[in-house]
Amino acid sequence: MSSLKSLIKSVYGLLPMRFMRRSSFNRLMEERNELIESKARLGADLGHVNEALDGMTAERDRFAEVAAQGETRIGDLATEIADKTRLLDDWSAQITEREARIATLAEGIATLESQRDDLLGERDALKEQAEALVRESADLRDRMGALETRVDDYAAHNHALQADRDAIAAHNHALQADRDAISDHNQALLKDRDAIADHNRSLLEERDKIRAHNAQLVEQFDYFESQLDIARGAGLHFQKAIAAANTGHPVEMTPPRETPDVSVTGALDLAGASKTAIGKLKSAKRTWLKKHIQCPACGGPSLAAKQGDFACPDCGEAFSVTGEGTFNFISPALGIEHAIDPTENVSAHGYDGAAIALLNEVAAAGGMALDCGAGSKSFIAPHLINAEIVDYPSTDILAVGQTLPFKDNSFDAIVSIAVLEHVTDPFACAKELYRVTKPGGKLLVSVPFLQPEHGYPHHYFNMTREGLRRLFRDMGQLENHWVPLTQHPLLALAWFLAVYRVNLPPETGKAFSDVRIGDIIDGDAYEMVLSDIGAHLGRDGRWQLASGHSMILKKE
Repeated sequence: MSSLKSLIKSVYGLLPMRFMRRSSFNRLMEERNELIESKARLGADLGHVNEALDGMTAERDRFAEVAAQGETRIGDLATEIADKTRLLDDWSAQITEREARIATLAEGIATLESQRDDLLGERDALKEQAEALVRESADLRDRMGALETRVDDYAAHNHALQADRDAIAAHNHALQADRDAISDHNQALLKDRDAIADHNRSLLEERDKIRAHNAQLVEQFDYFESQLDIARGAGLHFQKAIAAANTGHPVEMTPPRETPDVSVTGALDLAGASKTAIGKLKSAKRTWLKKHIQCPACGGPSLAAKQGDFACPDCGEAFSVTGEGTFNFISPALGIEHAIDPTENVSAHGYDGAAIALLNEVAAAGGMALDCGAGSKSFIAPHLINAEIVDYPSTDILAVGQTLPFKDNSFDAIVSIAVLEHVTDPFACAKELYRVTKPGGKLLVSVPFLQPEHGYPHHYFNMTREGLRRLFRDMGQLENHWVPLTQHPLLALAWFLAVYRVNLPPETGKAFSDVRIGDIIDGDAYEMVLSDIGAHLGRDGRWQLASGHSMILKKE
């Protein structure tokens, strides 16, 4: 624009010039017009440019708004990324923590496996110690026998010396009239008598020493017996002869009066029936058992026959069949684990009316019942499986109650009479009894509360009524809970008194029989404990009838 103005001024400045030619003026005017048109075109172009600038400004504003929205979205995305980053960090920390916990658990498992190996080593060491204790016990018994022989010899010698002394006294009495003539001889005899008296005193001193040594031997026997009890608790087992040698005699139990067994439906008397009939009935029950047995060691559902015996294909445990055809599912490992020791005691009990009614109900329905811990029965029945740890003539299968060799839901009814107090784990046994009972089936369980200690072969737990209910807690519906006549309090009282009297010396036992019940109830109980009746009760009697006992443990 400034250039155009300058050009116009230059043109008008030249107009006064006289020598200007008209053509030049016209040309200039044309150029001026052209310049004006160019200016107009430039103004139009400038308007277009301004419009374009306005459009560009609006577009810029739209871009700015979109950019602002983008920045807001970017901020939101940044916040979301930060949140997800923190979440990923949390997950990473949790994964790291879980990996640390897994490593800790792996270390704990390794430690437990090491401890298990250590315990197995300690068990083997205890077994060796127990065997050494058995040998030492035998040696001490031999020494005690030799000492008792020496005591008898000394007693015989004393009797001989006493006879000699009496003979000398008689001779002195006969020679009284000739005292003067034989005074020298009497002096010699007096010296001999003094020597004999000295010798007798020596013998008495030796006898006292022997008695003291015998007392020490008794203490040693008590110690060895306690060690054997510890070894049994570790799972080691010994023949009954060893236990009898240590305790003096096996613990016997007088069973309650039996109810006649003939009331059981289909019962076959073992004494009166023929061998053919007995064999046929037992064979039928063995056929039933083969369909319902499983491995008691691992719970494997199928057992393979192996030369007349059984083997578990899952764990490899083997089980035998006795010569009488009884299935023996107490392997050596199970016998050790559950303290199944050989015993000469015979467990025998009959059935009361409730048990007979339940067994007959099962027979009428064509079902099968289990007597777990049946003891020795005088009969067998086609609908009743007798399980025991001793192979009596009436036994069908040898098994431990803590791991029964039967499949789930095998029996329509189960009876367990005076058994749960003799198992190492009555809770496990209760679960097993419930497991093998069919839905809708019934369990009849009888346990002692106030009874003396008795063993078949061991006695662990007596139970209150709440204890028995706790044993079968959450297992089925309780229909009845009662005290049968065979467990009446008077029978328990008579049993206690009889065992107490048997374990007293004869004279003291006779005096105890003359004591009135009122004297015991109304008298001073502690005074009676300190009397002969209390103080002279034998060791077995104290343990069988103890109202409680104490123990001290030292942590290794």
